[in-house]
Amino acid sequence: MAADPFVTRHSTHPNRAPAERAPRTHPTANGAPDRSPPWPTADLLQPYTPPTWFTKHLPPAALARLPRHRLALLPLPTPVHALVLPPTAAAALPPGTRLYVKRDDVAVGTVGGSKARKLAFSLAAAVATDGTTAVLTAGNAGSNHAAATAAAAARVGLTPHVLLLTPEPSDGAAAVAAGGGLMGIHAAARSRLHLVPEAVHAHIGAALAAGARRLEAGGGGGGGGGGDRTPAPRVAVIGMGGSDAVGLLGYLDAWDELLRQGVGAAGITDVVVATGSGGTAAGLAIAAACTGGRVRVHAVVVRNDAAHCRAHVAAMAAAWGLCVAAGGEAGGGGCRALAVDLDVVEGYDGGGYGPLAGGAAAETAAAVGAANGLVLDPVYTRKAFVGMLAELAADRRRAVPRFVGGGCSLCTRAGWRGCWGRGDR
Repeated sequence: MAADPFVTRHSTHPNRAPAERAPRTHPTANGAPDRSPPWPTADLLQPYTPPTWFTKHLPPAALARLPRHRLALLPLPTPVHALVLPPTAAAALPPGTRLYVKRDDVAVGTVGGSKARKLAFSLAAAVATDGTTAVLTAGNAGSNHAAATAAAAARVGLTPHVLLLTPEPSDGAAAVAAGGGLMGIHAAARSRLHLVPEAVHAHIGAALAAGARRLEAGGGGGGGGGGDRTPAPRVAVIGMGGSDAVGLLGYLDAWDELLRQGVGAAGITDVVVATGSGGTAAGLAIAAACTGGRVRVHAVVVRNDAAHCRAHVAAMAAAWGLCVAAGGEAGGGGCRALAVDLDVVEGYDGGGYGPLAGGAAAETAAAVGAANGLVLDPVYTRKAFVGMLAELAADRRRAVPRFVGGGCSLCTRAGWRGCWGRGDR
């Protein structure tokens, strides 16, 4: 049984815990409950129609579970820009290489990029559930997912709760200090931070479920003086990293957007992403398979490993009634087979979330970033960019190239940060 994740708690407001928000249903003039979401949710909740290239592969049971709404957390579509290659960078790559960037990072505010694409669906599901007043997720002190979830939840009127994984759950001040600037987002969103040991990561799903039950039983009451207690919330759980079957739809949506912008038809044949929890890689690889597999997806590992990434892809496919199979082989257990071609690239993680050593590819990445005003963050963007450039350069020496050729795009923590391509072979 999972340990109680609420043994030690810390709030960003230690002297006065934020009150839970009131339920979102309210009476109309005739006394009947009004189920429509209040402002600002009403301005953000939009009808959603999934792409037909995905739905045609789904069994009836999966079709029935598709959401009908999404939240407009990003200004879509985000643009695709050509990258300028300095002479030294161009010389290190195969002849005819072209680089582009899809700028999810142009989103303003605290919720942007790949996290917003997942949350657009995960939070829409929470908003659509009558009576939901709070959201619970998990992450470490430096978790971009946790901070983005808190900001987005507050934006739609839900109280954010976070299981904050930390080496010393009894030292709230140290945990907050480790979060750096992200703690400012939690403070602005009035997050409730519940400190738990890092070992909880091994059974985080059970810990989140137990935490939600505890909150709904009254564990989320106010922490102020006078014995006041706020009503117990109704909690929606969003998994650690948001990389679940619902969040996956954000990347199917992103792929559909890329198709409308000409990816594939414009000669872009390879897509490269950074992968940690595996959500981005899974969504794009499944989308590529559903649309004919003409564009190959490459995932540069920044945390976990290739086995984890491939297992997550298979799990996400299974969640929608699909089986990952090679060459269109029949799937087992009654699921529908889907030939997924995902190239997982290891060797650029810097030891998990650690820094990546320098080298020729790192220098080239820095030069490309500087020439185009791209911020290559050290955890995701820089590692994926370095891996992309190093593997492209290595293709000049390989008998069987890793890349199909024609084009690539790169997706990172803050959004899609680069596309590149080579001329026809």
